Amino acid sequence: MIKIFRHIRHRLLSENKFSKYLLYAIGEIILVVIGILIALQINNWNEQRKENLRETKLKSELIEEFEKDLTQLESKIEIRNRLIKASLKLLSYIDDENIQDVDSIRQYMSLTSFRPTFDPISIEIIDKNDIGIIKDDPLRRLLTAWKIEVLQLREDELIWKNYVAEHKYAYELNSAPGLARSLLIEFWKDKSSSLFLLESDSFKKIELNANSTKLDYVEILKSPFWETYCTRAIQLSNDANLNSEVLKQRILQIIKLLNK
Repeated sequence: MIKIFRHIRHRLLSENKFSKYLLYAIGEIILVVIGILIALQINNWNEQRKENLRETKLKSELIEEFEKDLTQLESKIEIRNRLIKASLKLLSYIDDENIQDVDSIRQYMSLTSFRPTFDPISIEIIDKNDIGIIKDDPLRRLLTAWKIEVLQLREDELIWKNYVAEHKYAYELNSAPGLARSLLIEFWKDKSSSLFLLESDSFKKIELNANSTKLDYVEILKSPFWETYCTRAIQLSNDANLNSEVLKQRILQIIKLLNK
């Protein structure tokens, strides 16, 4: 093709047909420009196709991870509900000694050690990828805000986690020797700790011998510690669950937009 154009140019010049040569040159330039524009358009199509594939792949990964996060979040909400229920029961026993039951006191005390934390994998996917390739503006805004919203729940969880470490563990060490082991044995009886695991089927407890010292749970419950501790458990767990419900609705919104 290049040889043909060159031959035409030489022939026009040799025949001294400058006007025709000028028209031909302009036409050749136009053809070159059109060729460049077509090449650019093809390149843009290819880049757009690649970006669409990246967007589709990212959406697929996000759907998978947000569905897992939803399951995890619902599990943490359930854990806190059990913690709230156990704390309410212990407060009712404190208020009315006539309804106290030793086995129930021990069981509910064991459940007050729950320290659930929500750790969404979706944040890692968002951090590792360019969310800007997602064309849906509402979806992109929700994904951008997701990490900040999760941090609010994590702050609530951290407050409770630190409270347990600073107060309950210290109480068990200094005021109720043997209580920690007794409550752990009780905690494992109904596999409650399996709620913390990624796979509940992987639960395996360690065999512990029972305390040699007889513990009086009715007397232990009279300690001012338990009323304060249970009240804080209810308050902080409820706060965390309220924020968890907001995050749950946010996940459902995101999954819906990802599937659209």
